Amino acid sequence: MKPLFKHILKQEKSLAYFYELLNFKSSISKRLFLETEMMTDADEIHTTLNEVEAVFPILEQTAVFSKITVKMQHLKPIQTTLIQLQDNITLSDIECYEIKHFAFIAQSLKEILENLNFTLFTLSDLKPVISILDPEKTGTPTFWIYSSVFKRNFGKSELYLIYFI
Repeated sequence: MKPLFKHILKQEKSLAYFYELLNFKSSISKRLFLETEMMTDADEIHTTLNEVEAVFPILEQTAVFSKITVKMQHLKPIQTTLIQLQDNITLSDIECYEIKHFAFIAQSLKEILENLNFTLFTLSDLKPVISILDPEKTGTPTFWIYSSVFKRNFGKSELYLIYFI
C-alpha cells in the first residue's frame, strides 16, 4: 500500500509548503486529496496527467467553471449518514436533509457535465433519490419533511439505494 498524502505532508515540509498554497474549493476536495495515495509509477502519473488535461476545456469556460465551483463549495461530506443508512439505522430529518441537499447538488453537477459532453467520469443519476426526498417537487433542500413523505410507506430499501448510487 502506498502512503497517503496526509502522512507524507507530516514528514515532508517542502510538500507541506506547496499543499498550503493549494486553493481547495470544498472540504470534500481537500479530504479527497489528503486520502489519495502518492503515485510513484511513471505510467500511472502519465495517465493521471492526461486526465487532468481533459479538464482544461472546462476551466477555460469561466461561467461554467464558476457554476461548478459554487456547487462544489456547497457540498458537505455525508459519509457518516451513508454509513448509518448502510447499517440500517433510521435516519433523522436532518440526515434526510443532508442526503437531499447532496443529491440536488450532485444531480445538478451531473447535468452540467453532460451538457459539456464531459466523459472522463460520470456521476450517478440521483433522480430516484430526489423523488423520494422531494415528493412535492419543490426543488429546495429544506429541513421540512412533507406530509406526503409520511403518507408514503417507503422502507429503508428505497433509501438504501442511495448508498449504491
